[in-house]
Amino acid sequence: MLPDSLSSNEQQETTDNIQTNSDTLNNLVNQFTDFLQENNNDVLSSLKHPPASQENMPQNVVTLYNLFSELAALKNEVKRESMQVKDAVGQFSGLLDTLKTNNQQLATELERQQQQQEKTSIAYRLPLLEDVLDLNDSLQHTLTSAKRHKPSWWERRSKRALFFRQDMIKGLEITKRRINKMLQQHHIETINCIGKKLDPHTMKAVKVLKNRKYDNGTVLAEIRKGYAYQNDVIRLAEVVVNKID
Repeated sequence: MLPDSLSSNEQQETTDNIQTNSDTLNNLVNQFTDFLQENNNDVLSSLKHPPASQENMPQNVVTLYNLFSELAALKNEVKRESMQVKDAVGQFSGLLDTLKTNNQQLATELERQQQQQEKTSIAYRLPLLEDVLDLNDSLQHTLTSAKRHKPSWWERRSKRALFFRQDMIKGLEITKRRINKMLQQHHIETINCIGKKLDPHTMKAVKVLKNRKYDNGTVLAEIRKGYAYQNDVIRLAEVVVNKID
C-alpha cells in the first residue's frame, strides 16, 4: 500500500516503477531459463570434457563449470570429513569396549582378592571358630536337656525352682540365637545332612543303623552338626547312616 501523503501523480509514477521492475525481473528469469534449456547439452559436455584453457570458453559456461567444480569439491570434502568422523567414532567405540572389558576384569580380580582375604581371615580365626562351634553345640545340648527335664515333686511345688528353670531356658535360647546370628553374619552355614546320601567330603559316619524304608547310605540322623564357609568345610558333620545287609 502506497503512503497517503503522495499525490495522485506520484502514486501513479511509483506504481509504474514497481510494475516495470517486476516485468524486468520476470524477463530476466525467463531469459535465464531459456538459456539453460538451449545450452543444457553444451554445459553437460563441457563438464564431462572440460577445456584445457578457460580463455576459449564463454564466460557464462565458465561460471557454471566453476560452480559445479566447487560443488563437486565440496561434496568430496564432506565425504572425506564424514569418513574421518566415522573412523573417529569407530576408534571411540573400540576404546569404550576396551575400557568395559578392563573394568570387568578389574571387578572380577577385586572380587577374587576379597574372597581370598576372607578365606585367609577364616583360616587365621579357625581355632577360635571351632571353640565357638563347640560352645554352640554345648548350648544346644543343655537347652534340649532343660526342655526335656521332668521336674520332681519338690520342683513342681516350688515356684522359685520353676521360675529359675524357665529363666535358664530363656537365657540359653537368647545366647544361642546370638551365636547363630554371628555365624550367619560371617557366612558360616550348617551342612544339611538328614535324608541325603552320605557325602565323605562333608559328612562323617559315626554310627550305622538298618532301616529298610530308606536306601542304603542314606543319612538317618545327625549327631554333631557340620559347618561350611563358601563351600569350604570347616567341620565335618557326624551322622548316622543307613546300611542294609
